Amino acid sequence: MDLLKLCLIRKSLFLNLILFGILSCSEKELEEVVPIICTVDYVQFLDAGTVIVKFDTTVFGSKESYTITQGYKTVQGNYLIGDELVRIENFSSKGTKASFDFYYDTKLGFFCANLFDIVPEHTHDDFEAEAELETTSKVVGKWKIKRKKALQNKVI
Repeated sequence: MDLLKLCLIRKSLFLNLILFGILSCSEKELEEVVPIICTVDYVQFLDAGTVIVKFDTTVFGSKESYTITQGYKTVQGNYLIGDELVRIENFSSKGTKASFDFYYDTKLGFFCANLFDIVPEHTHDDFEAEAELETTSKVVGKWKIKRKKALQNKVI
């Protein structure tokens, strides 16, 4: 009988310790906090060699937009933008609709480092895009991204 009581007391203490550990965590500690979210709003081709990419970045809940104007080149139908900043592959368009794969390239981390004093570790999520063409007389084409489907994640 004493052995049974001892086992019940140990079990009770163990369960109380687990319950105390769960209850002692604050709600903020339980939530997953993503300090930086970086997305792409549009890709705008100005001419046969220049492109603008607009990034929307949320840093600890505060949203900012950044644009880069870079040269680009095409290699086997893929668009290499800037000095290994981003690339667009599998671009296909019909009328005012397009689809393509958008990749954050190897030197984008350096770009992020120049935007912020301290850059916490974060991901750039490559994605498959569906975009619509917004035509104006000033540019070759501005592809506004309407839908995204994740391809893979890379930690920068």
